[in-house]
Amino acid sequence: MTEYTLVNSRVRQLAEYLELDPKIAQELYYQSGLGTSIDGLEHKARKEELENLRSLRKALVKHSPKFDIQDVIQTTFRIDGFNLKKTLAQLQEQLDLMVGFGEAKIREETSGTRAIKRAHEVARFVAELFKIDERYVGYGVQPLDGNEPSTPFGRAVREALSIFAVYETPTDDNADLTIVNWRSPAEMTAAEYRNTNTQ
Repeated sequence: MTEYTLVNSRVRQLAEYLELDPKIAQELYYQSGLGTSIDGLEHKARKEELENLRSLRKALVKHSPKFDIQDVIQTTFRIDGFNLKKTLAQLQEQLDLMVGFGEAKIREETSGTRAIKRAHEVARFVAELFKIDERYVGYGVQPLDGNEPSTPFGRAVREALSIFAVYETPTDDNADLTIVNWRSPAEMTAAEYRNTNTQ
């Protein structure tokens, strides 16, 4: 680790919550691969970008027949060695590819497993931070409120899911974004780490 390690703002926020060195947290973050998975806000942005591409493709298809007629604009471009109709056809082909790729990614991300997978990645990252600091990776809930964690690890997972904006996959475009519940990722990760914990 170098003294010039750049620390992601989310990693810094979690490190401060856990009272850990942000540089150590950042190194573990790099190793975890968490930075390559997308969060709920990125998913929403991708959907908006895909809609913009679809809209552009639709407008291009609608207006491209206008370029079948030889006019002053086309003639001017042709004199400059630029075939406007051919270029628009290539652009439409590229848009078709981009929309197809975007639709495939959206299907993959909305399969219901994206948020669950990311939540478990975040919980494993928190477990690694606990392990490096020799803290217990344990799971439990408050007896009178099953949604409240009773262990520091459970509370840290809940906080980390919020910090990393791990949202449940929305049922529709108008649905409010809600943070994934901490229980399953914390419980499964605690079970994975049960034999490697130190008390």
